[in-house]
Amino acid sequence: MELRHLRYFVAIAEELNFTRASARLHIAQPSLSQQIRQLEEEIGYSLLRRNRHRVELSDIGKIFLPEAIRTLAQADFSIRLARKRGEGKSGRLAFAFISTPIPFLPRLITHYNRSHPDVDLDLVEMPAIHQVEALHDGIVDVGVIAPFQNDERLEQIPIFHDPVVLALPRSNPLAKRTSLRVRELKNENFILNARKIRVDLYDHVISACRQAGFSPRIVQEAVEVQTIVRLVAEGLGVAFLPSSVQNYGIKGVFYRPVTNFKLNMNAFLVLRKDNHSSLTRSFVEWFMNRVPSERKTTEIYSK
Repeated sequence: MELRHLRYFVAIAEELNFTRASARLHIAQPSLSQQIRQLEEEIGYSLLRRNRHRVELSDIGKIFLPEAIRTLAQADFSIRLARKRGEGKSGRLAFAFISTPIPFLPRLITHYNRSHPDVDLDLVEMPAIHQVEALHDGIVDVGVIAPFQNDERLEQIPIFHDPVVLALPRSNPLAKRTSLRVRELKNENFILNARKIRVDLYDHVISACRQAGFSPRIVQEAVEVQTIVRLVAEGLGVAFLPSSVQNYGIKGVFYRPVTNFKLNMNAFLVLRKDNHSSLTRSFVEWFMNRVPSERKTTEIYSK
């Protein structure tokens, strides 16, 4: 499988028409059809349902599409990053962030871009475990992570505290309650962030359930928070999540406090202690000078 196969598939998925997709890609339609067949043969399943009159995504194609888009975006980012490092250009800052929504982060990034037009700020969403590796490898300059591990080589500066709430599907009778206690979740199915991603949250859920007299019935673990919310919406189970995930706006999910489950999901600005780049340090200083006021603005908007 090559990246061009993914580009061809994404073009067809967006156009739902081989003629338009081939024109957009500047390749002959028979060649495009052949490339898609090769991709389907490698996967082992049909990605498209097509006849003489219409083209539509198969169920497998609908699952494959967002992953293909994400892979292409990550590949494009990697290519840009490699080229810039090879050319030795100054004024580039690689900034990574976790998928958990931090309400003021987009606003801060926008302000920084507007006030620093000569800085090329590369943004990439990346799980904390990968951010740590990327920081040590020099691929990422600054990151935003949830608590991951004690690493003496990294400087971690707290920027956000997010209380954990319980996400329930609309169909769950407990969703009608205004608050809950852990013992009331004994018969529920649990969806958890994978432990390697959020060790603090994972261990706290296990511990709280055991203190309440039961072991949680874990039916699914996932890496991305947004994936967990969607699984909750589909009725697969309940999940303890940072309250800020409500900003996703995914329908069919209710969020309720659990009175005897007290945990804040903290987020940290993180960089290598031996990173003495003037650009990196000035960015951190600029960022941290504005975090307090941004947090206050977020609190006002959330009331």
